[in-house]
Formats: sequence, C-alpha cells, structure tokens
Amino acid sequence: MYKVFVNERLLLLSKKKVNTSERQVHFSKKMTVLKLIEDLNLGVLSEGVILFDHDEEPLIKMGEYFKIVQAAGGVVSNELDELLFIFRNGKWDLPKGKLEKNEGPRFAAVREVQEETGLPQVHCGKLLNTTYHMYKVKSKYHFKVTYWYEMTTLFNGKLKGQVEEGIDFVRWLNTNQTKIALRNTYKNISKLFNVIREPND
Repeated sequence: MYKVFVNERLLLLSKKKVNTSERQVHFSKKMTVLKLIEDLNLGVLSEGVILFDHDEEPLIKMGEYFKIVQAAGGVVSNELDELLFIFRNGKWDLPKGKLEKNEGPRFAAVREVQEETGLPQVHCGKLLNTTYHMYKVKSKYHFKVTYWYEMTTLFNGKLKGQVEEGIDFVRWLNTNQTKIALRNTYKNISKLFNVIREPND
C-alpha cells in the first residue's frame, strides 16, 4: 500500500479494500479516479482509496493516467547533529527538486541541496525513504515521486536560500527546534521523519 498526499489529504493506493476510507474506486474506472483526486484536492473528501488488481503495480499503473515527476532531496545533518531545513511558503521544508534529464536521483539530491541552501560540501549516504504526492498543473494532475537521502556535512559557514525558488531562509535546527518545525510542515515531511525514527529501519 502506498500513501499519497493530494493537497495534504490522504490517497491510498491499495490491492485490497480499506475499511476506513471515505471513497474507494477501482483504477480501471478512469473518470471515477479523476473525480476522487479532484474531490481530495478541493477538500470534499479527507481520504480516498484507489484499488488495483493483485497482479498490478500501482506506481506503474498511475503513469497511465498521470505524468510521473521524479524528484530527490536530502535530510542533512552536521557535526552538532542539527538538521538542515528551509522555510518556504510559510512552512518548514527540506531541500529537494526535480531530476534533470539523464540525471539519477542521488546526484539530483546533492545538486538540489546545494542549490537551494548554498551548502558547498555534502556527503550523500543511504536512501531513507520515498514519498508521493499529487498536484495540479493547469487542468492536469501530476504524480510526484521524491527520493530522500541521508546526508552529512562538515561545513559550518553561512548558508543562503535560493531566492528564485522562493526560499525565505535556511536554518540548522537542533532536536527540540526540529520537533517544533514539524508542527508546521507538509505531511510527507512528517511521514518521512516517522520512518526515520522507526527502530531497525
């Protein structure tokens, strides 16, 4: 089962029925799928489910109806175990961005972190998790897949947010500050941190 957010509302991609959802539709019925996503985006529903057959891979099937956009970003820590956050559109977020042509997610993650924060040096570690959300461009929905990597840096100089990306500022946050920041962030970022905190992950 995949958790996808549509305007911060939960869309589940599942091969079996989910008892708690407000509406469930089968992927084969394109118009009902599009209506479900539109209703989530507008706030008519707070949760919905798209059902798939057992032999179908949901993420591949979604590409039949929607443009798939790949992105990558980093959860960056320094020598003080602080985490690197950006502040944009009134919310705390992590640096990330779309993959460029012929670019792999690991390389894109490092490039985007450096571009959005001004961080000149970073070491990219393991893939932490992948998050999913959908957004509307004009009249069409895009399905965004974001790969998140663990990163570290020894750099302790001044950082500057990428103005053209609408970043107000960049901050290193300690554990308590991170907890506060996560009260004002996107659900995919909260989900990412929940996965990071899980034992034996």
